[in-house]
Amino acid sequence: MSFKQWLHNHIKESTFTRAGLASAIGVSKPAVDKWLAGNGYPKVHSLYYICSVLFPSTRDQEYIKASALIVQDLSCGS
Repeated sequence: MSFKQWLHNHIKESTFTRAGLASAIGVSKPAVDKWLAGNGYPKVHSLYYICSVLFPSTRDQEYIKASALIVQDLSCGS
């Protein structure tokens, strides 16, 4: 699984729209769209906010998973 798939799946399972998630974490909707397209990754603090919003009770575990997916994506691209 890639980071973009992970993010897409969890937004779909949540009550958030792309714009709603963007607003909740303090970024623009185009930024979220860029991550979903696989054309970039959130900054560390934005990733932490994503996990805080989507997974309030398991934030730290999901942050570690998402971070590992980003590292995996970047490693495959080298």
